[in-house]
Amino acid sequence: MLFDLPEAVEGAPPVLTGHGVADRVTVTGGSFFESVPAADAYVMKNVIHDWPDDKAVAILGTVKAAAPPGATLLLLEMVVPDHDREFLGHYADMEMLVMAGALERSLTQWTDLLRQGGFRLQRVVQTAGPLCVIEAVPS
Repeated sequence: MLFDLPEAVEGAPPVLTGHGVADRVTVTGGSFFESVPAADAYVMKNVIHDWPDDKAVAILGTVKAAAPPGATLLLLEMVVPDHDREFLGHYADMEMLVMAGALERSLTQWTDLLRQGGFRLQRVVQTAGPLCVIEAVPS
């Protein structure tokens, strides 16, 4: 399922049809501040870093409320290291602060944020790029 604001997903059906996968994807418009459909897995890429903690916790709480037992949350986000050495995430952190009042988060911050949103961190998988896969389950 592809879930996003109605105006964000309205152009998706022709793209999915053009790639021959329209029969495998349900497109649903809505707001993750209100409700999300129940699912076995939720994949969110570069979503939570757009929001300050209170809004991020609200999004996570909406997902938690819809998540059935055994569901998994996969966040594709930066995890800022706790060192002071140069890291792309430090620049992105400043950009998020200035542009959206949001931030890139450290592992400690992710763990706490997930806990506040009703999730428990399972593991973090580093990818070849700057993003990590943050796996969490409802607590």
